[in-house]
Amino acid sequence: MVVGAEQTVKIQTIQDFGRALKAGAWAWPGGYPIYFITDDGGTFSFATAWNERAVIARAILDDDRGGGWRVVATDINWEDSELYDDHTGGRIESAYAEDDTDESYEKIPGSYVDWHRRAHGLSPRGMKLDFDDDEGGLSV
Repeated sequence: MVVGAEQTVKIQTIQDFGRALKAGAWAWPGGYPIYFITDDGGTFSFATAWNERAVIARAILDDDRGGGWRVVATDINWEDSELYDDHTGGRIESAYAEDDTDESYEKIPGSYVDWHRRAHGLSPRGMKLDFDDDEGGLSV
């Protein structure tokens, strides 16, 4: 699985799913919003995929093709302002159909933001933390 090299990314294993989560809510380069597609054609926002990752991982591992949780791909929501999350009913953010004042789409969960910051060595304010062994200190 290569995240960011193409628009649609297939997910066949829980490792693929984990890599998609680790890559984040926006495609790189460009910062376009990612959403998840289930085997029955349903859609999940990144927030739902993160919050329900254990259920989704179990569905992928068990090859559960009837429960509606088995994620098979990610894609970019370019312009669909009517794309909704099938679990929460919330609107999924789009790249170009957003009104700058419209914030009705689902936000990234705080637990993901916290995990992402820790995984990338960032402080709670988003600054890079570097441990300098030569000087024995912490620089921000």
